[in-house]
Amino acid sequence: NPGDIMFISGESGSAKTKFNMRKTFQLLENNHKKVSVFWNTFEDSKEDIIDMYLSSKIMATKKEIQGKSKNKISETQLMKMEETIERIQCFDIVFNEQKLTIPEIRKRFIGFCNKRTDRYCICIIDNIMLLREHRLKMEQTKIDDLISAELKDTIDASKLITKSSLVLLHHFNSDYVNKN
Repeated sequence: NPGDIMFISGESGSAKTKFNMRKTFQLLENNHKKVSVFWNTFEDSKEDIIDMYLSSKIMATKKEIQGKSKNKISETQLMKMEETIERIQCFDIVFNEQKLTIPEIRKRFIGFCNKRTDRYCICIIDNIMLLREHRLKMEQTKIDDLISAELKDTIDASKLITKSSLVLLHHFNSDYVNKN
């Protein structure tokens, strides 16, 4: 819903991105003329996410879709895959694979929304804790505090955009879990 902030967290490999991908693409399938997505991805590439989506739609593995498996996809699956790819091209979804700071993401998202005033805009940040990696030689607690403060500013800014939401994905590694 507009104004919502979803925080999805779990251990590495717990399918956070897959869950988010399914929900996001389901929303786009049902409302592609009303919804726009600005997806910041720092682990999976745009191609990986689209392959994940195709895999779920045609019930095939990623290797089968990419032709890297002994098992070949059927003619029916191939047709469904082509239909799905065609459908994806109707979606207003922009992928950012650059590791930006949260203020840079916020600025781009506000610009993204300003170009789509008639749409409900969603900003996805997958994985927020990877944002810390580009901050060289800072103490971990200072990085965490800085990211928290920047996220708060982003959340506050998103409230000014009446038709927007944030989806934040975060995975806990064992060090982070132990710390917190």
